[in-house]
Amino acid sequence: ASEAGRRKSERNKKRPVWHKDYQMDSTALLTNGIEDVPESYNSIEGRRDAADWYAAVRDELNSLTENQTWDVVDLPRGAKVITSKWVFKKKVDKNGDLERLKARLVARGFQQTASVDYHDTFAPVAKLSTVRFLLAVGIQRSFEFWHMDVTTAFLFGELDE
Repeated sequence: ASEAGRRKSERNKKRPVWHKDYQMDSTALLTNGIEDVPESYNSIEGRRDAADWYAAVRDELNSLTENQTWDVVDLPRGAKVITSKWVFKKKVDKNGDLERLKARLVARGFQQTASVDYHDTFAPVAKLSTVRFLLAVGIQRSFEFWHMDVTTAFLFGELDE
């Protein structure tokens, strides 16, 4: 048919109402993973929950101090200071309810050069194959399993540097 021969419908076109369900679902999916957590230590001030975040920071500093994770030393000539950053997270239980606020002081390790600034790394994490092996042996022997969390597990690493 030619352009001149086509007729245009005068009918008012509307989307079906049920399309709004999908629109809501996609909006919920997009916003579901967004957490209202501070981006930095300085952004805590002025928040309604500032006291709770400062308490989480104090807990982290106490853990770092109790576990003797650092020594105060003079900066050797030619050495560079690695900066740190506060990382904040809301911990939720299996139902999605807020369990606690968590603050971690992390070194910005990307500022280091391997074999120049450090020679060794350590992460206290079991390999998946090891966990599967232990579970298989435990099931075979009818062991009872318990799950636990060590809140400061990464503070226990010993390095020879």
